[in-house]
Amino acid sequence: MPTPTVFVSYSHHDKQWTDAFVKRLRAGGWDVWYDALGFPATMPWLKKIEKELTRRSQFWLVLSPQAWGSDWVQHEIKLAIESGKPIVNVLHKPINMALFSQSDAGKWHVHDKGVSLGGAEAAEVIVSELGYTLPEAAHQVSELRAIALMSERLTALGYRAVTIGGVEAIIPPLRLIEAGPFVMGSDPKTDHPSYEDEAPQHTVDTDEYQIARFPVTVAEYACYLKAESKRMGSPVEALWRNVQAAGPDHPVKDVSWQEARNYAQWLARLTMQRWRLPSEVEWEKAARYDPATGQSMRYPWGRDYDSRRCNGRDAGNQGTVSVGSYPSGASPCGAEDMAGNVWEWTSTLYKRLPYAREDGRESLDAPGLRVRRGGAYNSDHMQLRAAHRLSSCGPEQRLDNGFRLALEE
Repeated sequence: MPTPTVFVSYSHHDKQWTDAFVKRLRAGGWDVWYDALGFPATMPWLKKIEKELTRRSQFWLVLSPQAWGSDWVQHEIKLAIESGKPIVNVLHKPINMALFSQSDAGKWHVHDKGVSLGGAEAAEVIVSELGYTLPEAAHQVSELRAIALMSERLTALGYRAVTIGGVEAIIPPLRLIEAGPFVMGSDPKTDHPSYEDEAPQHTVDTDEYQIARFPVTVAEYACYLKAESKRMGSPVEALWRNVQAAGPDHPVKDVSWQEARNYAQWLARLTMQRWRLPSEVEWEKAARYDPATGQSMRYPWGRDYDSRRCNGRDAGNQGTVSVGSYPSGASPCGAEDMAGNVWEWTSTLYKRLPYAREDGRESLDAPGLRVRRGGAYNSDHMQLRAAHRLSSCGPEQRLDNGFRLALEE
C-alpha cells in the first residue's frame, strides 16, 4: 500500500506533542506538512496552507479541546472535507466525543492512543493501525566516509576531501562573482510572461563573493551528519533517506532552511572560512548576469528556454540527477544546475522587490518565509527562469529542497 502524503492540522497549544509526532513520521520517510511556526493568519500564509493541504492525499487532525475550538482548524477541516480528503482523527486530549461524532469529521474513525502516548510513540502506533509501515529513522551516516563518497566524478568536477582535526569534509569548487551592479527581477513589458513579485526590475550592487559551482551534494552533507552524530553522541535529528546514500554525487534534498544554514555554519567553524547561504541577490546574479555584455539573461544559458540544458520537468528524469549533468546549462560565471534538479534555499526573507538589504530581509533570526530559487526536477519553464522567486516556510522539508553555498572573503 503506497505511503500517503499528509497534512497535519492542530492547535498551537499542542505544538510540542505535534512536533514530536510529525518528526517521527518524517524520520520514517513520510512526506508531512504542518504549520510549524504558527504564523499570523495573513492572506499569503492562508493561501500557502490551503495549497499544502490540497497537495496532500490525507488530512490528519490532532484533536484537543483547543484544536476543536479553533476557527482556523475548523476552516482546515472544512477545506479537507470539500476536497474529499480522507481524515485521520488523532485524539491527543479528551474532548466531548458525543458532540464531535455529530460533525463531519466525526464520521471518520478516532485513534485514541495519542492521549496516553508521546507524539513519536503515537505516530508509530497509529501508522500501524492504519496498515502502513514506518521504518526506523535512517541514520547510517556513521558508516559513510568522505573519501569513500568522493567518487572519481566528484574529484574530476573539482571537489576536495579534507580531514581537519579528525573531522572529514568535502570542499566544493567555486566560481568568483566580481563586485558591481546587475539588473535584478523582471520587466513585465519585455519579460512576458513573468510573475508580479519579480517586479520592478531594478539595479542592485553586490560586493565580491564566491558561489559554489554546484548545489551541496549528498556526499558533502553526509560528512556533516556524521560529524554531528559523533559530537552529540547519538544520531542527529535530521531527515535522511537511505535512497540518498546511493547517489553521493546527487544534490542533497529534503533539507529545511535551518538545516541548510546549520550545514554552512558547521563548515565555516571547521574550516575557519566564511561559508554561508547566498542571499537572493547573490544567487540571482550568479545565475543570470553576463559581465561580458552587462545583461541579465532570462535563463542561465540565455534568453530562450531549452529543456536539454537543465533537469526540469520536460527532461523526464522523475527525480534528481548527478550534479554537473547539464554543463551546457551553466551560467556565465560557470555555476551549474542553477535551473532545475533541486530548489535552492537563500538566506533572504521573502519580501516585495525592489531588494533592500537594510529593510531586515537578511536577518537570519527573524521569523518568516524564506526565498527559494532555481526550480527543481519537477518544475516547468516558468519556474526555471533565473528571476523566479518562491517563498517557503523555513522548517519545510520537501523532496525538492536543496541549497548551495557562498563563500565570503
